[in-house]
Amino acid sequence: MFENDQMEKEKTPMCDGAETNEEQEMTRTQFKQSFVDRLDEAFQDTVVNVEFETDEDSVKKVIGATLTRIGSNYIELTAPTIFPFTVLTFISGVATPVDVQFVRSIIINGLTRIISIERA
Repeated sequence: MFENDQMEKEKTPMCDGAETNEEQEMTRTQFKQSFVDRLDEAFQDTVVNVEFETDEDSVKKVIGATLTRIGSNYIELTAPTIFPFTVLTFISGVATPVDVQFVRSIIINGLTRIISIERA
């Protein structure tokens, strides 16, 4: 009987830990939704500049694009006119852009990669 009681006590923290993980996951989900809602309210259909990190250890800066769509883990930027917008690529230690692109649309996948968004 004592062994069963001891086993129940040992199982209890695992259950509590699972509940804590569920609470943390819910908090992350709520935070992410709040972030998406704030982006939508502040910048939807607005011409913006966006800085974001890439997989190649560089930072890209989008200049003068319209934030047209905000998904659960991405944003879509399109040209506000018939003319393309600019995407600059920067790498650490170099003051000037190492690449300049002119594009009509871009999807930034992964909201956690976004460094900043500002009105253009």
